[in-house]
Amino acid sequence: MGVALASPADCQVTGVHAAFVHTVWDAVAELLEPAVERSNGRMNMATLRRSIEARDKQLWLAHVDGDVIAAWVTQVNEYPDVRVCEMLFGGGRLGEIQMWLDLGLNSVEGWARDKGCGLIELVGRPGWRRELERRGYRHSHVVMEKSVEALDG
Repeated sequence: MGVALASPADCQVTGVHAAFVHTVWDAVAELLEPAVERSNGRMNMATLRRSIEARDKQLWLAHVDGDVIAAWVTQVNEYPDVRVCEMLFGGGRLGEIQMWLDLGLNSVEGWARDKGCGLIELVGRPGWRRELERRGYRHSHVVMEKSVEALDG
């Protein structure tokens, strides 16, 4: 059952320290699993958790009174000329998206700036495009993929 939010002020965003991932994993796993499943084998939930606990990726969550309503994962990538904060996986209660999306993006953006990132990159399903463009993100590339197994058929 969703939490009825009175205002965006009810929502808080927290970066989860690697040592405490186990305390929130069950709550965030159900939100992240659909995005991870759409990754076409790039990662599974166990690998994602290990990577977060190893501090290779960062876990973020939005919550209201301890009830997790959204979660996402970032990773900082080093390129020769720019450091990029990549938003890898995310999910949340869509009925409450206006409560957590701006706050979540603002938190990650500030953190990325503090980490010296020059870009924030997000690969997501097409439905995110409209929401992100409203918040200053631009559609810069199209990602297309084909399974190598499909070459056999």
